[in-house]
Amino acid sequence: MATTVEKVQDAVSSQIEVEALVTGCEAIAEAIRLADVDVMAAYPIRPYDGVMQAAAKLIADGKMDVEYIVADGEHSQFEIVKHACAVGARVFVGSSGVGWFYAMEAIAVTGGLRLPVVATIRARSAPSTTTRSRFATSAG
Repeated sequence: MATTVEKVQDAVSSQIEVEALVTGCEAIAEAIRLADVDVMAAYPIRPYDGVMQAAAKLIADGKMDVEYIVADGEHSQFEIVKHACAVGARVFVGSSGVGWFYAMEAIAVTGGLRLPVVATIRARSAPSTTTRSRFATSAG
């Protein structure tokens, strides 16, 4: 969990800091809002879908104004932000694990064109080395 600090204006025009306990996904969505992103592309794959949900909530609550595009795959979402960035939009995109490699064609071109695309790559956690697998428990 991460902590965010918000400054709130009270009736006497002084600022009061309020701390809120938020998840990592909510912290990323708040960073997207603070960065004033113009276009955000997304594809619902775990664990990145948590960021999508947190960003969608900010949009629904009227706290963030962004063109939110749900793509048909990781390759498409990276193509969307690559082209939006090429015409001057501030962009954000994310993926998980193998989706990053599926989008490598678009990512390589984005880097080659030196386009400032901001992305988060979320990883699925693997089982601990101390966790017994079903193979270890069944062998034997």
